[in-house]
Amino acid sequence: MLATHDAPLLTVVCTVFQATSRITPLLSNLSDLLTTHPSIEVIVVDDASPDGSLQLLEAFQANQTFSHRLKVRGKPANQGVSDSRNIGIHMASGQYICFLDDDDLYDVDAIGRLLATLSDCHDDLIAINAWEYNGTERTQLRHPEIKTTSGPRYFATSLRQTGGLMVHVCLYVYRRAFVLQHQWQFKVGIIHEDCLSTPQALLAAHRVSQFSEPVYHYIRRPNSTTTETSPAHMQRRIDGILTVVESLFDEYGRGERSTQTYLALRQCQLLRYALQIAAPLLTGKTLTRYLNIVDHISDRNPHIKPLRYIPPGLLRNKAMRTFRSLFKDIRRLSQEQQKTRLACAKRV
Repeated sequence: MLATHDAPLLTVVCTVFQATSRITPLLSNLSDLLTTHPSIEVIVVDDASPDGSLQLLEAFQANQTFSHRLKVRGKPANQGVSDSRNIGIHMASGQYICFLDDDDLYDVDAIGRLLATLSDCHDDLIAINAWEYNGTERTQLRHPEIKTTSGPRYFATSLRQTGGLMVHVCLYVYRRAFVLQHQWQFKVGIIHEDCLSTPQALLAAHRVSQFSEPVYHYIRRPNSTTTETSPAHMQRRIDGILTVVESLFDEYGRGERSTQTYLALRQCQLLRYALQIAAPLLTGKTLTRYLNIVDHISDRNPHIKPLRYIPPGLLRNKAMRTFRSLFKDIRRLSQEQQKTRLACAKRV
């Protein structure tokens, strides 16, 4: 099936914010994609950048022969990457949608082979692999090898095999009809939005497949969402993680009990991640919110409570070993906070 100007095969939604210092390689990559692959359209959404990024994008668009397949949209106010991605989804006309951050790139040759796969594909999600660049180091980000299956089974199998889940939205391709049918979008106003949107998409998908060749180039940079360490930013990350975990409760009751169990595991992983990155910020109302979530998970999944008492060597399932470790960490936090409260009460 050949894509036409009216119906591109793939829409690349690229979100931009304050990108003038890194926009040259991005524009070169977009130019190569559009020149090499006529079945691609690109939508670039600028999140009210104050540094002139939008003007550079508009000038780039005006001087290209493929400008009819390149849409540039500016926003009147900064509302975050989730809002930008949602705008891109509504503007998309391709049969499939993928996402590109402004500091990352696509492998132009590999995406050509991905397009050949998509041309005869009807799956809701296609998991893609990537290269990750951290300074001079390069490592490969790979999904666990899972045969084409339903989304809930893919979700559970990934956690069972590896104890984790690849959540970065840019490591999946989404069928647009699926996105529109389920009104799938990104939660606005939080950090770590992928940790919510990816499980929601997987749990709703009828079919998920994989494209094994690395397509995406994920480039870590200083002062990004996951590398900035200011107290205010870390508090936003904690709040975002807790919001994600609370929102995932809405997915309970769907599918098999095993799927719900692995969803609870994913929630616990996020809670432990919050401990790892910013434990000192878990105080006051934030701590109360955190512990209430832990209690809620335990109450809804009483069958996982005994895992904390089972020796690790008897748990062959990696996910269950992860569960045990998570409860151990969380229980330690609870005990430490109880001691602190008692000490404060005695001083009073």
